[in-house]
Amino acid sequence: MKRFTYAALGALLCISGAKADSLLYTTSFLTDGGQAASATALFTFITNGQLTVTLTDTTVNPVTDAPNLAETAFTINGLNNGSVSFASGQTITNIQKNTSGTVSSFSGASPWALTAGPNWAGNGFDLYATGASMANHNTAQYGIVGAPSGNGTYTEVLPAGVTQGSSNLLSSGNDGVMFDQSATFTLSITGLTASNFATLSNVEFGFGPDHQNNPDMDDRSVGVLSPVPEPSSMSLILSLGFCGIALIRRKFIG
Repeated sequence: MKRFTYAALGALLCISGAKADSLLYTTSFLTDGGQAASATALFTFITNGQLTVTLTDTTVNPVTDAPNLAETAFTINGLNNGSVSFASGQTITNIQKNTSGTVSSFSGASPWALTAGPNWAGNGFDLYATGASMANHNTAQYGIVGAPSGNGTYTEVLPAGVTQGSSNLLSSGNDGVMFDQSATFTLSITGLTASNFATLSNVEFGFGPDHQNNPDMDDRSVGVLSPVPEPSSMSLILSLGFCGIALIRRKFIG
């Protein structure tokens, strides 16, 4: 029975350790225009040479382009060669005041690029939106825009100190094609293993119309390594499993 108990414990520990293949970085700051902006980057090791990164703009009801997430940079010890091959998520167009925009599914060749070598995060990787800027908006298309207000629409209620201008999210009535809140990218990294994946660090985020490996210094924010949330189902399995082990031990020890 000891063998069963130890085996069950080992299995549960393996389940709980599965999230070690993921690293979550978060950030929250004020743009140079005084707007709150926030985002997350979830990096997941898939197999040798491949990882995914899910970027999420967690800003709520953005009123200008400043909080749009358009870039992230990071380093992995000893690695500086890679490419991005695939992207998935939802796109949003026709963002106008007091509307929720038009949302469509996206899956295919990445509209973001990955460069490697010296960049603003160090000698590493830079993933950024490459879509052409709108003529009167100066915003990188396929950037990531945050969620609408609580009623499901973008209200463009300007915060204190922020003035109406050509860079406002809704001022032209159309911000081009953007990713709706989140997008996942598949990266091929030469030499990537589970061991060196754990060294992924120096994560930084770039917001606003500045992009393509040269973000405005005021629109950069350093990422903070954060705990990966435990899925509720996994928590339940772990709880039940450890309770079961305790009962078994009590029965056979008593």
